[in-house]
Amino acid sequence: MSNLLIYPRVFIAAELMFSLFCIGSGSCKRPFDQSQKEFLIKDRMTMIEKIRDTNSSAAIIALTELSRSRKMSANEKYRILDLKRDINFSSLKDYNAAHLCADSALEVLKPLLDDQSFAEYYAKTLFLKGDIFFAEQNFLQGVNFYTLASHFIEDHVDDKCTSNGYYNRLGNILYAQEKFKDAARYYQAAVNQTIACEPDSFARYVYVQLNLDNTGLSYMNDGKFDSARIFFDSAMRYIIKNEYHFPDHKQYNELAKAVVKANKGELLTLEGRSQSGLELLRNSTLTTSRADTPFYQATLSLIASTEIRNSNFSKARETLKILEESLHRSKNDKILVQLYNLQSRFYMIFDSLQAYPYLRKYIALKEENDKRKIVFDSFNIFSELQTTSQNLKQELHESNRKIEIIYTWIMIAGFILLLLLIAGGFKIQRHLYIHQQKNLFKLFNLRKIIRSVAHDLKNPIAGINTLVSGLSRKVELDSYNKIFNAIKNACRYADSTIKDVLGDTKRMEVDIARTELAEIVRFTVELLLPAAEQKEQVLNVNASTKAYVNGTSWKVWRIITNLITNAIKFSPHQSVINIKIEANKGLARLIVEDTGIGIPDQLKEKLFNAQKNTGRKGTIGEESHGLGLISTKDIVASLKGKIWFESAEGKGSIFYVELPTLD
Repeated sequence: MSNLLIYPRVFIAAELMFSLFCIGSGSCKRPFDQSQKEFLIKDRMTMIEKIRDTNSSAAIIALTELSRSRKMSANEKYRILDLKRDINFSSLKDYNAAHLCADSALEVLKPLLDDQSFAEYYAKTLFLKGDIFFAEQNFLQGVNFYTLASHFIEDHVDDKCTSNGYYNRLGNILYAQEKFKDAARYYQAAVNQTIACEPDSFARYVYVQLNLDNTGLSYMNDGKFDSARIFFDSAMRYIIKNEYHFPDHKQYNELAKAVVKANKGELLTLEGRSQSGLELLRNSTLTTSRADTPFYQATLSLIASTEIRNSNFSKARETLKILEESLHRSKNDKILVQLYNLQSRFYMIFDSLQAYPYLRKYIALKEENDKRKIVFDSFNIFSELQTTSQNLKQELHESNRKIEIIYTWIMIAGFILLLLLIAGGFKIQRHLYIHQQKNLFKLFNLRKIIRSVAHDLKNPIAGINTLVSGLSRKVELDSYNKIFNAIKNACRYADSTIKDVLGDTKRMEVDIARTELAEIVRFTVELLLPAAEQKEQVLNVNASTKAYVNGTSWKVWRIITNLITNAIKFSPHQSVINIKIEANKGLARLIVEDTGIGIPDQLKEKLFNAQKNTGRKGTIGEESHGLGLISTKDIVASLKGKIWFESAEGKGSIFYVELPTLD
């Protein structure tokens, strides 16, 4: 008999539906505040749990209504989807609906995997997806998801106790295929895996007693009765020794003991000690009849078989009647086959004609079940595990190879840029030395130096752009397209800046007529997001207002980049930087607000003055020379706009840029 646990369900449907209507519509006579709603949702979940067996369809409807009653947290969404999956899978046998619920749960959990509790839920859901595939007899996909779950736990879940589900499921498959010796090995591996569980945790308690009992079952069916007895006794001792740690799980504790008693009773009947075995079996039904219907039915079948074998026909007739009534309330094809067989055997003793209808039903249903079992038994789990593991390793190898290619190209590009910066520095020093010797400190000569360095940087930046374009064609990964595009756009804007320094206006790509401010803001934020994430900052963008300004996109980009870069640089960890666009009466206003170190009063008048040194270090020591705001003011002026700021030292700064818009 399997160690499957299903709890009793009792429920008043009208009360649940009325409560859901109250939560969702707010039309109850007494208003509900937020805390009351949260309490009611938990209460409704408990009530839905109770009707799942008696009215599964109503439970699904109630869960759907509950999910619409208010905005749900990720945890609440997961719990609702998981319960819907379980009802569709276990009660309704609607495997398509169960798959949809499991897939939706995975999507809810995917963005939250940094949280260990959600990572554990994710692994559990992968295991459950595998269970659904096995129920559909899609064994290959089932093993794929079991293996995926195991690898996910290894890489992402700190609590390795969760991987117990992997060994337990493989044991269940082998047990169902009647490969009892192999099943016992996996159940024992599951027991050993509980070393990774937290001491005295309920999960550890469940896994240990469950798999000790399952190991005993495997040995019993393999004919190793002495080994089976050892494991059944070990399971019972473990439950009795540890149940006091979990007073809130009294029902589970009683059920666990009842299951072990029943299995021990079956062992006694196989050893020829029928009377002692029947006593344990009947005693277990007092608990399982209320808490685990499938196990209760399997126990009744075993009791009836033993009573027929012992020629205790009056009791056998009574047991068969109770079993038939139970199967009428809760259908179970596996036990129904056993019932028809027992009824045919029972009536064959008294009246073969009365036995014939049951024998015919038994043969028909057994043939149908045997067809499914032939397909299942032909599935070689060890071969599929090896194939699946090899495929996963190959996929991982390919993924790592592509990532290595990307990193290699990025390193090459970074190395080239570093060489260029070093070369540019030497060139500036050389030029300065020559001009110092000649006492030529005029602005014309300084501009000549800058133009010379800009000219030297122009071709390498174009080369980086070409390398990234080539890389994006070779590495066909959607997840990197955004990065490639950002690098190429940054190269394009840098190239435009260099052309501006060189005065190469004839060859510049200009879009003076129409530059959409919000689009440039979004691109810039995306480009600067890694710098903000390094300091755990949030870039809060409100750029829903469309405003077209009269200026080149690269100039607008330089304005936005300088302001947001400063905000990131001078703001502390875990702060919020607000970027907003407003438009009114022919003017577009860009606002960048931070809660950083602010600007001291003595620096405010010098901030846009090229003759004064206003450079300060950022909050984590970032270098600053004070030149960004100077160039920003010049660009704003060239676009016939204006820039100003408000700031208080220690409280943060707000920078405003106003530019004329195109009608």
